[in-house]
Amino acid sequence: MDQSYARSKVPMSVPNIAVPPLRTRLSRTGEPAGFGGVVAAAAWHRRAEATRHDHELRALTDNAPDVIIRFDRELRIRYVNRIVEQYTGLSPAMLLGRRVGQLGLSEQNVREWEQGLADVLRTGIAGSMEFTFASPSGPRHFESRFVPEWSRDGTMQFLLGITRDVTERRQAEDAFRRSEAFLAVGQRITRTGSWSRNRLTGAVTWSDEHYRIFEVEPASTRPWSADAVREIFRDRVHPADRALVEDAIGLAIRDMTPLSLEYRLLLRDGSVKHLRSEGGQVSGDEYIGTTMDVTAERHAQEELRRSEAYLAEAQRLSHTGSWAWKIPGREIFWSREMFCIYGFDPADGTPSYEAVLGRAHPDDASIVHQALLLAFSAGTELRLLTRILVPGERMKWVETYGHPVRDEDGRLVEFVGTVVDVTERRVADRRLRRSRKARYEAVIAERTRIARDLHDGLLQDFTGVALQLEALALHARAVPTLSARFQELLQMTQHVGRKARLALHGMRSHRAYADLVAAVHDAAQRLSAPAELALHMRVSGQPRLVPEHVRDAAVSIVAEAMTNVVKHARAGTIRLSVAFGETHLRLSLRDDGCGLSVPGESRERARHFGLVGMRERAATIGAAFSTSSAPGRGTKISIEVPLRREQTAP
Repeated sequence: MDQSYARSKVPMSVPNIAVPPLRTRLSRTGEPAGFGGVVAAAAWHRRAEATRHDHELRALTDNAPDVIIRFDRELRIRYVNRIVEQYTGLSPAMLLGRRVGQLGLSEQNVREWEQGLADVLRTGIAGSMEFTFASPSGPRHFESRFVPEWSRDGTMQFLLGITRDVTERRQAEDAFRRSEAFLAVGQRITRTGSWSRNRLTGAVTWSDEHYRIFEVEPASTRPWSADAVREIFRDRVHPADRALVEDAIGLAIRDMTPLSLEYRLLLRDGSVKHLRSEGGQVSGDEYIGTTMDVTAERHAQEELRRSEAYLAEAQRLSHTGSWAWKIPGREIFWSREMFCIYGFDPADGTPSYEAVLGRAHPDDASIVHQALLLAFSAGTELRLLTRILVPGERMKWVETYGHPVRDEDGRLVEFVGTVVDVTERRVADRRLRRSRKARYEAVIAERTRIARDLHDGLLQDFTGVALQLEALALHARAVPTLSARFQELLQMTQHVGRKARLALHGMRSHRAYADLVAAVHDAAQRLSAPAELALHMRVSGQPRLVPEHVRDAAVSIVAEAMTNVVKHARAGTIRLSVAFGETHLRLSLRDDGCGLSVPGESRERARHFGLVGMRERAATIGAAFSTSSAPGRGTKISIEVPLRREQTAP
């Protein structure tokens, strides 16, 4: 083939060639009788065959999908087929006589082409290269091969360059590599390996992640034999699962049936892995499957079951149930303890809102409904103390707590909360209050009895002694010395009587008073008046009624404190304060006397001042008791009593 192929317009059919007559002698049968005629005919046939072959070759190259270029030794284009116009926009005729740099390639491509052609021209050995060409339709990837053409005398005459567009193949290869990379990453993240086995040949192929799951070094030659894989399974699969795994996988591959199997690996360090295998027939005798490492999932499930068991036991012991209410759809979720508290059967499913509201005490049902509507509509916290009636059980007290849950946009999507059965706690609180009250009343009764005995016994005797001393004093006026002694005894007796009366006043209960303020004021007034002490009383806050035992204990503490002031403080003024708060009552008494150093006093001295008794009385009503004092600065005694919300102003 020569350069005329690019310019020729000869049709692709073989031309008719006229054969000149041969001047030769013929035999009687009409065949050439001489050798010259035979040689001439043979030469003609050879020329005709060569011409036909050239035309066929030109037709093939002109219509080939690869770019075919013939270069002379000066690297000028002597032939190029038609496909080049698709990539360069130039016709074959326009490219004849041009060099590589005039093909529209990049400078880098031109250098590579020229170097490749020069290497073939120098060595006479075929070469190849890859490059990317910026065609009008976009970047294209090509592979080029350069082959030398030799003449009959053994000299290199032309260089033939064959360039193939491998863009689609390269894209497919890139997509395949990308898919494999994605698959490998996905398998590593999900801890899922893949495997295949040919039923006839027994060849087994594992993915890299499958090797990692089994903690086996990848095979140097792939695929593996079935015997090698069987040996790995015998070494790695848990002994208790080994027979099951071998039978299940062998049967599935033999019959080409789906496989679904869970088993364990026992590794050499003693750890256990949990695996799940799935498999099925792909085509023909090829069986493919996956193996997922579900150890973390199994551990999470076990931990979840453990946590749920712990939570259920804690809820059972504390009588606490948990609940959730999804606002869209009004779906309700209950823990098992919720069913126990409200008396529903878990087998019947979560009860409806109406059924739950039906268990509320008739006096509390509307309160519960309104509180829930308000919390759900406003998205606020919920806290309720109500009663419920469970068929066949006594009335229960329950505390309900709810917390709103919002999405990223701030919309209310769910309420979660708890319900606590506080029935036993309230019963215990009632019993405790009754016990404290009974104990306090027993103490008051005992003090009253002692006071009565002292009044009717010892105090009467002292009164008789005083009267006798007065009578003797009248008779002893004649003797001045004796009279003076009788006067001293009389004064001493009267002083002891006054002290006894003060003590008796402090020991008697004060149940006759209607409220705390009046009761403590009267006690302080009665005790301060005989000692000529100035009494100032201040009341702040909203006065409230208090339980009788609280009032009595407070009056007893004030009376004890006043008695100490009269007997020991040498004070001139007493300030009494009663402050009512939302949840607490504070009562304090301060004098301006000589004071006392309580921390440095002995226990016996503290008992003498009555501090231990006052502290014990405060404890009976759940009050906090405190004192503050310094020598020469008086003494302050305070109690802080918790108040219930239901206590109102008188």
